[in-house]
Amino acid sequence: MKRALRFILLVICVAHVSNSISAQESAPPIEHATKGPTQIGVILPLTGDFAYFGAQAKIGIETALSELNSDGNNFKVIYEDDRCLPKDALKSFKKLISVDRVDQILGPVCTGSTLAVAQSAKSMKRYFLALLDANRPVAASGEFTYAIGYSSEEEAELIAEHMRSSGYVSPAVIYEEDAWAVGVKDAFKAKFTAIGGNITSEEAQVISGGVAAQDYKPVITKAMRHKPDSIFIVPAYNGGFMIKQIRAMGVTLPIFGPDTCGTNEVIETAKDSANGVIFANAVVPKDTPALKKIELALTRSLKRKPDSVFYAGLGYDGLNILASAANSGKPFPEAIATSDLSKSLLGFKTIGADRQSRLSPGLFVIKEKRIEPLR
Repeated sequence: MKRALRFILLVICVAHVSNSISAQESAPPIEHATKGPTQIGVILPLTGDFAYFGAQAKIGIETALSELNSDGNNFKVIYEDDRCLPKDALKSFKKLISVDRVDQILGPVCTGSTLAVAQSAKSMKRYFLALLDANRPVAASGEFTYAIGYSSEEEAELIAEHMRSSGYVSPAVIYEEDAWAVGVKDAFKAKFTAIGGNITSEEAQVISGGVAAQDYKPVITKAMRHKPDSIFIVPAYNGGFMIKQIRAMGVTLPIFGPDTCGTNEVIETAKDSANGVIFANAVVPKDTPALKKIELALTRSLKRKPDSVFYAGLGYDGLNILASAANSGKPFPEAIATSDLSKSLLGFKTIGADRQSRLSPGLFVIKEKRIEPLR
């Protein structure tokens, strides 16, 4: 009896399986959910003292995003505002990974923010592509940090060489107590003294809450007591106020500095006081179709023709590099190392062994509130 029962049960099971297979073969294929967009998290200073950079970089990113998706891609950008403050950048980085679960991360842009994120990137084993500050501290921050931009140390060294060749031997240095500014100041000092110059004094403007105080008179007064023949300034936040107050105090010495001395925002704040300021900045190509497109987008946004497309170009190139890496299907380091940068808007070449790609600096001068190459 038990054997008969087992046989009946076996027949029933076989019939059930056979019917199931038949039903599966005759049923229409299951419709799988369409793959969602590839998400790229972007950390930029959209408010605060560096909002001008974030706003322009965003224009470049949005231009690249539109082009990529028009070509049949499916990318989505999620923005986070770090105000160029390390604690905000770290918070943004963790949110993008843990909450938004993005596939790639672009930014931050400021050295302090990038160094803060780099520590978390190591522990979380997440790669990111920083913008703007492609300098030595960023290069040394770990294997998960990549960057495109310029070398602030190279800018400082170029200015030092120009000042010495122009006959200046004893400049004063005024800088803001910011991680990036200190690095620039140190690079300038090392180069200037190595080629026979002498720094008369180094005066630091205190940073409080990530912002420099706007009264520079005390540090300017200290610097002038040492009777310098020129001034090298390193503003991280308020270059316009610094330049304006130097001139308002009757100081007529020539002023030199890095790229933060030559932004539109600095010129608008300093007004005529900015005339004659010589600074270093990245040299970008001119008159290419892609650059003209970015320039037009910037002009519409700023309601004036921009002096440079550098910041927007960084956003444009950065998003394209990450999109290429995402589409390659390769591990991030391999994808980045083999990225085709031949179509880079700003002219980036390859990502080097230090995980960075840099543009070479050149010298510029402010004349009648306009920026011109130094002849």
